[in-house]
Amino acid sequence: MSDEPSPVLGSAEGSVAAPVEPSPVSAEPGSPTPVSTIDRDTLLQAIPEDIRGEAIFQNINAENPVADLAGQFLNAQKLVGVEKMPAPKEDWTQDDWGKFWERAGRPESLDGYTMPETDLSFDTDALNAFRELAHNEGLTAKQFSAIMGHYTNLSQEAITGQSAAQAAEIQKGLQSLQQEWGENYDANLQQADKFLRQYDDPALLELIQSDKVLQNNPAVIKLFHRLGLDQSEAALRVGDSTSPAVINSSEQAQAALKKYEADNWDILFKAKENPSLEERSRMDAVRERRAELFKLAYPQE
Repeated sequence: MSDEPSPVLGSAEGSVAAPVEPSPVSAEPGSPTPVSTIDRDTLLQAIPEDIRGEAIFQNINAENPVADLAGQFLNAQKLVGVEKMPAPKEDWTQDDWGKFWERAGRPESLDGYTMPETDLSFDTDALNAFRELAHNEGLTAKQFSAIMGHYTNLSQEAITGQSAAQAAEIQKGLQSLQQEWGENYDANLQQADKFLRQYDDPALLELIQSDKVLQNNPAVIKLFHRLGLDQSEAALRVGDSTSPAVINSSEQAQAALKKYEADNWDILFKAKENPSLEERSRMDAVRERRAELFKLAYPQE
């Protein structure tokens, strides 16, 4: 035997042991199945039989049932503590509807319904009747305000359109009257207005002043102009000069002025010493009438 040690490097003797393949580990009995491998049927079998038939379990997503069921559970948890309102039913009583409307936001009383800001005025009785209707039908204060706001806007648009139409009609009537009276238009208009104010009827004056269509109606203006002429002529009581004919041109006015001056020459152009009160009143009326005729005869002066 040799005393030399056996070679270590490059020695063919004493081969290296072959690696041992790990043996598959089998799941122990009763261990949980991985979630990714649980199918819908398996999941349903794990649910108690008395609730397994509920719709929530029957509608579970077949591709990923565990995630779907977990998501449904999470959504349900979010609703815990949230006030729930039942859906209306056909057989509900008025009391059922009342409770539903109160929970939906209907005001406790009619005072909860407020009108939006507007320059329009509404009949109080009609407005309160609509408030009562809104309350009986379950409208919220927001719904009432939205409806009345829309109605107010429509009313304002209608009024604006009506005002424009009235303005056009008034302008058309006044233009027609201007064509008829010509250069005597302003004088005739002043005479009509003067009679209206001298008539001393506050109710009539207020009525006409409150209605632009009425106060600018050609027929109304011509009526007061004619009445003004009648009043002036009747006050004079001077024979043939009392004719109330309407003067429509400066030529007619000039002819009337000439005749009037001839009929009342002494009163107009001859001074009388110490006239009586009655004579003074007559003189003032004659001079006033002459001034009116002069203005109609020579409107530019």
